Amino acid sequence: EGWVPSPGAHGVKVPADLERVVMRALEREAPLRQGSADEFMEGFGVEDRVGVILGGKFMGRSAILDRVLNIASSQDPRRASLIQIVGPPGSGKGALLREIIHQLSKRGVGYSTWEEWEVRRGSASRLVELGHPLHVVLVGLNGAQEQDRQEACVRDARVVWANAVEAGVASGLVFLLASTEGRGAADPCEVMVKLEPLPVDQISAFLDGTIGRATIPQPLISRIHAITGGLPESVATATRSLIAMGILARRDSCWQFNETTEIRSLTIPEV
Repeated sequence: EGWVPSPGAHGVKVPADLERVVMRALEREAPLRQGSADEFMEGFGVEDRVGVILGGKFMGRSAILDRVLNIASSQDPRRASLIQIVGPPGSGKGALLREIIHQLSKRGVGYSTWEEWEVRRGSASRLVELGHPLHVVLVGLNGAQEQDRQEACVRDARVVWANAVEAGVASGLVFLLASTEGRGAADPCEVMVKLEPLPVDQISAFLDGTIGRATIPQPLISRIHAITGGLPESVATATRSLIAMGILARRDSCWQFNETTEIRSLTIPEV
């Protein structure tokens, strides 16, 4: 009972290596199965690609993520209708927005881009009805019409907020605006969330979340931080470069530093 027959038992022709790896993964006793996803992949002979950066987990902005989600989900009529996410290029605004949408989508929240909102604005009164299920509009400030878009977004947010406060019921619409600079004096309808560079003591955790388990000496962590300024996108780019250069190599299911490299003289051309 509980025995899983191999594909070959059903007359299915599968390469022996593949069958062996799959059947090991199906062992009932945990110690007999692969100890990690890396070990599973190594069984397929793809050791050169095991653990390579594929996006990783969302790292380094958990407190900010929680704050934005709490604001967006609040039922307070005076809840901000505009959340500004402000940070320099490479600070992770795009990653944060994607994670916000991912988390809200799991709660059944819908979203649209600013372009979609502009098309629907005239007939979208249903979206801003008080008490309507939450809907999020993503507003990116890129291109020649950046100022016009920002002003239009703030104008819409003010109307939504004023209606909610007057009625004493939370609105069904929140604007998420990403920009490199804040608007200065904030309206009552808005909240500004600033993305600062990661401090050096968060770089190690960021790398673990991005590429998987890594044993990297503190001097190299400090050098990466000095080169990248702690900007998450730059840290990820630098890490890819270090892997491509062979300075970080994967051994025993863990990224490790090639100690033949002089850390103090290390340069990363792509950053």
